[in-house]
Amino acid sequence: MSSELVTRAKVQPLDTVEDWSTWETQMEDLLWEAKLWDYVSGKKKRPVPVEGETVTAQKQAEMDTWDERDRTALSAIRLRVSKRVMKLIKNVRTSHDAWEKLKKNFETKGLGKVLELKRKISGSRYSDGEDLDEWLQQMAELREDLISLGRDIPDDEFSITLLAALPDSWKSFTDSFRDEDILDADRVQGRIREHARRLQATDSALVAKQKRSGTGPLCYKCGKPGLKRDCPNHERRKSAG
Repeated sequence: MSSELVTRAKVQPLDTVEDWSTWETQMEDLLWEAKLWDYVSGKKKRPVPVEGETVTAQKQAEMDTWDERDRTALSAIRLRVSKRVMKLIKNVRTSHDAWEKLKKNFETKGLGKVLELKRKISGSRYSDGEDLDEWLQQMAELREDLISLGRDIPDDEFSITLLAALPDSWKSFTDSFRDEDILDADRVQGRIREHARRLQATDSALVAKQKRSGTGPLCYKCGKPGLKRDCPNHERRKSAG
């Protein structure tokens, strides 16, 4: 069963430092499901006879089983790295050695990387008309990258960061939060998504009404009837400016 999972499971090959965090998580999940993670992590050591001990048939069978399982784990890793990365681990003997070598080469724990991620999180802003789900996903991934570097942003702090990044048009929504509401960042993201759905429903109804009546406000971006978030020229004009 583990060999089948190792063969068919798809993981984007590791190639750069930027790939590491996602690759590491996906590979750990894959190896865990295949019941091979203990070999890779080093928790399950190779059974070796003590000095002077006669290697019995049972002992040899245990060693052979370990060698086979560890070789399967090593194959799982090698099959999911680029040709360039393969050069780093092509001569290692165990899955644990391969994993440790990749960690040393790709896991960045320097202060510079931490500061870079912090700047990206604090500097990110959401604008009306953007893909909200994509933006929230990017923010969550940045937070996960920090966690992988041994740093974290507490839920309340992350919630405040998200709320502060919302546009001024959301002020009545953000002002409705109390201290106890920001303790769970997942709930805050849920409320943000729900508010976005309400705005979208309201805007759709208003645009439909304008189309039926032939009246309504003009988009201040292009001067045509409608709302900014529905304007087909919004992104083009924004990038041109």
